Amino acid sequence: LLLAARLAFLTGSEDGLQAPLFLDEALTASDPERFDAIAGAIGEVAATAGRQVFYLTSNPADLAAWQRALEQRNLPAAHVIDLAARRKLATAATIAELKPPPVPAVARPDGRTAAAYGTALQVPALQPWADESQAHLFHLWQDDLDLVYQLEVGGLPTLGQWRQLGTELTHAGMITPEQAARIDARGQVFGVFLDAWRVGRGRPVDRQALVDSETLSATMLPLACALLEAVDGDGEAFMTGALTGKIKRLNQAKKEALQDYLERHGHLDRRPVWEPDQIVAHVLGAVSDELSAAILAPNEVRELVLNLHQVLSAATDRSA
Repeated sequence: LLLAARLAFLTGSEDGLQAPLFLDEALTASDPERFDAIAGAIGEVAATAGRQVFYLTSNPADLAAWQRALEQRNLPAAHVIDLAARRKLATAATIAELKPPPVPAVARPDGRTAAAYGTALQVPALQPWADESQAHLFHLWQDDLDLVYQLEVGGLPTLGQWRQLGTELTHAGMITPEQAARIDARGQVFGVFLDAWRVGRGRPVDRQALVDSETLSATMLPLACALLEAVDGDGEAFMTGALTGKIKRLNQAKKEALQDYLERHGHLDRRPVWEPDQIVAHVLGAVSDELSAAILAPNEVRELVLNLHQVLSAATDRSA
């Protein structure tokens, strides 16, 4: 039935060209009668419809059964590709060779400070301009390292992974529903904070942004990249240099087009930067429902926002 469904999907979704059918030891658990019937039917499909079929197996008995089923129906014999022979190996891979490497154990907090535990987990630094989903949940839960440990063990260390599969850990009993609600709420805090923190802070410009702007010729691009390197990707400084003639032969229309592109893609932002307390107030307003339901506490939100602000501001100050 499953094979029939796969064939139906193939034939129903194709548009002129036939896709090959891949079967990975799909008949190994079948009894001899079913194996013969299915292999014969697939062989007839391949012969009459011209469909290419790949059957992957490490069992020589499967190969013999396929060839026997085809022969009994006067169908061409299957073409055999012996990977061990192709690799000039005397024998197939051993169990030891096929055994996957051991999964490293997740370090426990064991009384470590948050900083020390982050180092032990090799948590990547918080990136000011990365998508919020890439943020490691350690940055949102430094006050509950046991929860960070549970999320690491569950294989969902980032905000994006949690949002996609967090219910699985809840169903498994690794995370309580109350914890899940708080993780979701702090994730919302982070998203709102990130948008507010970026106000007035232009996204760094890189070479790809210049290429994508489609405003620079092949001869201008190296000059623009040299200017970009000199200002360390700062959009305002770069645009000032471009407007004052640092990129030769860049006419006024192209300058305006380049500036418009950088503004539309967040590389130029002339709005006033929000003060930390302004961001705190904005975030508190955005999570009012969570505050009313006591999922979050005002002091908790304030402390998290101020900590995130300090981390991101320090990161951009170092890069500047």
